[in-house]
Amino acid sequence: MNQIEIIRRQIGALSNILLLFVWYIIGNKLGDTAIVYVAVTVGVAILFSTVVCGGIPDVVGKILRSKRNKGQYKNVHKIKQCTLLVQIVMGIFFSLLMFLLAPVLAKWVFHIEYCTLLIRALSLFVFFKTLSSVFCGFLQGEGFELPAAVSGMFRPFLILGFSRLFYTKLA
Repeated sequence: MNQIEIIRRQIGALSNILLLFVWYIIGNKLGDTAIVYVAVTVGVAILFSTVVCGGIPDVVGKILRSKRNKGQYKNVHKIKQCTLLVQIVMGIFFSLLMFLLAPVLAKWVFHIEYCTLLIRALSLFVFFKTLSSVFCGFLQGEGFELPAAVSGMFRPFLILGFSRLFYTKLA
């Protein structure tokens, strides 16, 4: 692990700490029921996206970096094509699975049937997260760690913005 990867992981840890403060702010602003809706919805979306593309950026980045250093450019191109194709198919499949299982998850697993529409709305997040993780892996294979660090820092702010939609609707 080189120095740039260490810095990127430190920024990721910092963004997770920042996420705790975001949840605290959201909890104070929204109240009890709305924070539960947002937490369940974001939790389900993060669970599905973790299943689909948990360590893809790091793995693809390491494989591409080692192949590129050896001069195997044809293999790099094939790995990029196959990875992108497989992740697109998995992203579509898990997005549809999340969309179709939203009533079951909301009603029978979490016992909050009002979250069904919210879970369905965030099912597209899984697909876009899958694509972005593949492209982050491609960039890490080229030696660029900045996109992964920037996306880690923006995640808490996106969740805050998503929750702000509920605050304006409920207030």
